[in-house]
Amino acid sequence: MRFYRQLLTRLRPVYAHSALLFLRRYQQEQQYIEESKKSYALMPDAFAPPGYLARSRKLLDQVWQRQSDPVRTPKEVRLFAVDRGNMPFHWFQSEYRRNFDAVIFSTFNHYLGYKRGIEDLLAFSLVDADSRTPLFSMQDLPDFQEWRRRLQKDLLTAVTRAHAERPLDICFFHGSYTDFEPETLKRIRALGVPVCLWWLDEKHSFHRKPWSGYQGGQEPLIGSCDVHLTNSFDAIRWYMARGAAAYYFPQATDLENFPPINTKPDLGVTFVGGAFGYRGDFIRKLLKMGIPVECFGKGWPNGWVKDEIEIYRRSLINLGLGFTGFSPEMTCIKGRDFDIPSIGNLYLTTYDPELTYFYHIGKEIACYRNEFDCAYQIRYFLEQPEEALAIGRAGRERCRTDHSWTNRMTGLLRWMGILADV
Repeated sequence: MRFYRQLLTRLRPVYAHSALLFLRRYQQEQQYIEESKKSYALMPDAFAPPGYLARSRKLLDQVWQRQSDPVRTPKEVRLFAVDRGNMPFHWFQSEYRRNFDAVIFSTFNHYLGYKRGIEDLLAFSLVDADSRTPLFSMQDLPDFQEWRRRLQKDLLTAVTRAHAERPLDICFFHGSYTDFEPETLKRIRALGVPVCLWWLDEKHSFHRKPWSGYQGGQEPLIGSCDVHLTNSFDAIRWYMARGAAAYYFPQATDLENFPPINTKPDLGVTFVGGAFGYRGDFIRKLLKMGIPVECFGKGWPNGWVKDEIEIYRRSLINLGLGFTGFSPEMTCIKGRDFDIPSIGNLYLTTYDPELTYFYHIGKEIACYRNEFDCAYQIRYFLEQPEEALAIGRAGRERCRTDHSWTNRMTGLLRWMGILADV
């Protein structure tokens, strides 16, 4: 690996960039192929009758069992949830506070308080984050390792105090080995509280990268939590093949952050998100075909946008790029797959078979197969704005009924036996 990187540095920048993308794509896809092959050999019947939920529940029963009767309403559930520094401010935090007896620990606030020398860092970490402060990537922090050690200590203290105030029913942690030490999760489990660990990027960051310090996905944490939560059916088999319970927990949306639109969109087609992986090549091909796409985010000429929701609301067509990591062939479920349809404008994204579990494609969202199909559909919907908006309204209604954060959490709680199935 080091030899190839040294070779790339000697190439002209434009060729080096393309070669590096190809190398990362190759590594990602090969790792996916090998992991899928190995896991299927170990667990060839994960989804066969009676289904993965029944098999995974047996794995959960081996490490944790509810010691009290299920509660009857979500408001009775005592929930401790941990967000991430690079997670959108409008995800689960507010809705969990409204609908559960929830304590939200913000790693975002924890780092801000750590840098500012806040005396009561725990209290500062348990208040609402500044929703307009730019998000950060943890592994890019100059004092990352020192701060990570402090985070482990404070997380354990915060959970212990919350559990002493009133017994916790569940801990919901969003992160990977980049964020959490196995020992931290094990010590929380020793309190008698089940730990559910949520990750969204297994298809390109399941394994630890041994050359990059603490950067790594979930594999180092297997065995340190009770349930692994994932937005990929592929990853469910990967966890179960290692003897770990897994549960399908894709992203969702909070409609209180997305009030109905009362004005007509004044932008045509936009994309909001960083310019990494295959995204740049895809957008350049659309532009060459004459598609006027405005892009907002790190790496695009427009840069970061202060309020992405405002861009969603102003756009007739909100473009999704469903690629995962550096591969133009592999896809995964994205947060925008739920946030953008919640707006009520058209969402046009990469086809992913798992999207069929959530929407009627063509009626509630639209999907494309490649750049040419994408360009065709953009031209069509720009000429048929009323049809685009009708699909958008149907997508919003589907999010309202099926895709709230409460919907996701109550499904998990019922499967675990924490919440009564009434």
